[in-house]
Amino acid sequence: PPTNDSAELLRLAQEAWRVVEAEGETQAASKARLAQGNLAEVRGDLEGAYQIYAELSEDRTYEESAEALYRAHSVLEGHPYHRE
Repeated sequence: PPTNDSAELLRLAQEAWRVVEAEGETQAASKARLAQGNLAEVRGDLEGAYQIYAELSEDRTYEESAEALYRAHSVLEGHPYHRE
């Protein structure tokens, strides 16, 4: 059944990321990492969100690297990206 529990949503997102990464789906894996960062922001874990975004932004092979860089900068500036 669907859940609104943030801890459960985070766990599900982390599991999904591990699955797509293991399958070699780099595009899906990068999108899942962005989602993990977003969930970290929603939980108030700005340091964790920044680390996820910064790591993703360093790998220019991902289409989402520019988006991740923008989000990392937003977190540093005190303007979290997440949309509630």
